[in-house]
Amino acid sequence: MLNAEDGFIPCDRDSDEQLWEPAACDWMERLPALGAVPVGHYVYSALFNPFVLVGTVLSAAYMLAQLSLFSWADLSFVVPVIASSYVVTTLLSQFVSGETVLAERWFGVVLITLGVALVSRTKLKTAGEDRALCHTLLDG
Repeated sequence: MLNAEDGFIPCDRDSDEQLWEPAACDWMERLPALGAVPVGHYVYSALFNPFVLVGTVLSAAYMLAQLSLFSWADLSFVVPVIASSYVVTTLLSQFVSGETVLAERWFGVVLITLGVALVSRTKLKTAGEDRALCHTLLDG
């Protein structure tokens, strides 16, 4: 892992190995040093930041939706279908954020899409069938 102790600075504009986008570096450079402002200020700023609040609400909604999916479908069905979120994230990164998504990543998106398509062709719930077959074999 590259870090400041190794001489790596994420926003070193003179380096070929700059880790972050220039816009993120501009934002980071405007922040005061951590010791210059009381920690309570950072906590207060994070708690009442509209982006943090919206992100928290969306994360909670996503988690509730995911938990509700587990109640009506098998885990082996739900988890691969949820992986389709990686496809949406990549599409938004390319077309909304303006990131350059490399061919290897697009290939990964295609593989995920194919995997979700294959899983979606299976039954939603098979756990009950397995138990019924198990009881039939044990009772018979």
